[in-house]
Amino acid sequence: MADEHNPKRMGHEEEQLTELQMMVREEVAKAFEATLPTRLDGLQASLKNFISEEFATLKDEMGGEKPSKKVTYKEFVACKPTEFKGEVDPLLSQRWITDMESTFETCHCDPSDEVMFAGNQLKEREKDWWELLRKEKGRDGIKELTWGAFKELFLKRFCPQAAIDRITEEFLHMRHKEEDIDTITAVFYDKAKFCPDLLRTERMWINKYHSMLNAKYREFLIPSKFETLSELIDCARERELELKRQEDRGEKRKMEKEVGSSKKGKFVSPPKKFISLGEAKHCLKCGRKHFGECYFKSVVCYKCGKPGHLASQCASALNLCYNCYKPGHRRSECPELKGAGQGGTSGGSFKAQGSGKKGVTATACIIDFRGSWDDYLPLAEFSYNNSYHSGLEMPPYEMLYGRRCRTPVCWGEVGPRELENKEILKVTNQRIDQIRAHLKAAQDRQKSYADKRRRPIEFQVGDFVLLKVSPMKGVIRFRKRGKLSPRFIGPFRIIARIGNVAYRLELPEELSGDKRLNKQWKR
Repeated sequence: MADEHNPKRMGHEEEQLTELQMMVREEVAKAFEATLPTRLDGLQASLKNFISEEFATLKDEMGGEKPSKKVTYKEFVACKPTEFKGEVDPLLSQRWITDMESTFETCHCDPSDEVMFAGNQLKEREKDWWELLRKEKGRDGIKELTWGAFKELFLKRFCPQAAIDRITEEFLHMRHKEEDIDTITAVFYDKAKFCPDLLRTERMWINKYHSMLNAKYREFLIPSKFETLSELIDCARERELELKRQEDRGEKRKMEKEVGSSKKGKFVSPPKKFISLGEAKHCLKCGRKHFGECYFKSVVCYKCGKPGHLASQCASALNLCYNCYKPGHRRSECPELKGAGQGGTSGGSFKAQGSGKKGVTATACIIDFRGSWDDYLPLAEFSYNNSYHSGLEMPPYEMLYGRRCRTPVCWGEVGPRELENKEILKVTNQRIDQIRAHLKAAQDRQKSYADKRRRPIEFQVGDFVLLKVSPMKGVIRFRKRGKLSPRFIGPFRIIARIGNVAYRLELPEELSGDKRLNKQWKR
């Protein structure tokens, strides 16, 4: 009894019991962790088997094919099959065969009806061939004729080997002229269908397409850089767009004869007859060499009416200077311009001088000098630095510094600027804010008016409503009355409410149609 009431012994037993429970929990947790992956794998496998079995059962239930209804000729014609008019053309024949096969697949046509349905789509000369074939085979023979046998007879008649050889010859000598890339690509693909031996690999496709293109495309496309034909076609389209942009900008290319070397001989026109003036003597009247009588004195100026000079050499009052407005000379010979020192590269007119390279031309400019030298010296400096030198074959500035002159022609003043009249800007901003406020008030007012009228329309069972007549002209079920046809008819009583916006009406027998109508057709 003393041991039972000993507190030390009881505490020791409780500690042992607690340790034993902890050990049991740890062992159970370890065992559970060890068996958990196996349990999960088994559960996953069981779940997969169950799902697969259910899916197979559902598939068997839905996959039970019902006896399909045989397609009629009316249903076949509803698919709009392509007609063939009997042209001996391999491309059109192949396309018609492909279209018919796709139509058979679309309408699920029975194989026994394919030949008869296809034969009815033959027109004109092809129809005559079909009638001869039916007489030759007979009614039973046509029914036993399969689609494969019909296709063989059809291609033998309208796609002969001679026509295929002609397309192959055209494909070998095919050249791109003035067509766009999309058009010539479509023709290339159409003719390539009949030349499988010439295009066995992708590289052969690329080389043939590149050799077919025009010279203005070939010189910018290298076939070895492309892996597929689609990449080459895309680059050709980009080149076509670039050529169109150049043409729009006015950058016209030179003629194709200058691009490549031509093996044809050049034809030279025979020289014109030329009379030498080496033996002629100087005329004392006009100072020139010529034979026969001199007509210098008989020449009359049509400006002043005096003989002895031409109109271009006339010094009468009709020759007026546009600089000093004095007669007797022109603006290019004005003494005021010469006295002012206007000369050099900016004072006179110069002819454009070629640089010896294609497309490079230095064009001179003429400045109408009016003002001080401070305004025009930068322009003269810029013109001199960019002028072309024939001996250097480049501008002097580019030779010294290795680049073109980029001197600013006009310097703008840099720095903060203040607005001169701030009061005008302030008043303008206030008016703009006032206009915006008035516009917003008007919009809010109109919105409030519209919101009051927009309320949901609901009806109860037993109410009488008017039914809106269809806007189509000549609806028989609502009594055809022409221009005097009413917009609403009724009233009709509501029998039941089907949904939120649908009601069933009590309509008379003479009005056909569904009695369930939307509330937007009521009033």
